Amino acid sequence: MQGATLRYDGLTKRYGDTVAVRDLTGDIRPGVVTGMLGPNGAGKSTALKCLLGLAAPTSGTATIDGVAYGAVAHAGRRIGTVLETRGFHPGLSAVANLRVIAAAIDVDDANVARVLEVVSLTGDAGRRVRGYSLGMRQRLAIAAGLLGDPDTLILDEPANGLDPHAIVWLRGLLRTLAAEGRTVLVSSHQLAEMEQTVDDVFIMDHGDLRAQGGLREVCGSHSLEETFLALTEGTGR
Repeated sequence: MQGATLRYDGLTKRYGDTVAVRDLTGDIRPGVVTGMLGPNGAGKSTALKCLLGLAAPTSGTATIDGVAYGAVAHAGRRIGTVLETRGFHPGLSAVANLRVIAAAIDVDDANVARVLEVVSLTGDAGRRVRGYSLGMRQRLAIAAGLLGDPDTLILDEPANGLDPHAIVWLRGLLRTLAAEGRTVLVSSHQLAEMEQTVDDVFIMDHGDLRAQGGLREVCGSHSLEETFLALTEGTGR
């Protein structure tokens, strides 16, 4: 499977007088896990939203294989997303919620059982989502992102609410998906976990790109945490 090449070219996004992202340029390549890292307010989520057509750039572009998200054929199936803003109907079961999403992106219902098994929710599939813990909801969000068997996966803080065992599971899942040739872009502030997961990094702060490249190229002999703190020293929130 061949994932998409994601590209930022001079992307700037302003909200009034606030610059959320400033002149972001760089590529996210298939076959590796890329981490978009930064403290709260760094611009990570805004950069992802621009890529997914959820926010319009003020200037510059964010493209998927050279086109905007809205021009990607079968984008709902091809581009899997795990976003903090994803909402599920609390009165419906996990199965029912996923069936609604499957219908919306024209995916066979058989995929629902498959992704529930991948995220270890088969035994709780009939429960209403209002009774789910935060970690279970997060695993359900990951299942929704995998419904279309996407070649490209974009995740915003996917480990939120997961316990240590589930975080290790997620790491293995992301590494496996990348090894299959898919494009995996994950936004996170969990540096220790990201150091064990990602191949490439974008380090952002105050909307600016502080460093970009292979993990070892960016960090050298230092840990990701040491590098991150040095690049964002005095600017974190």
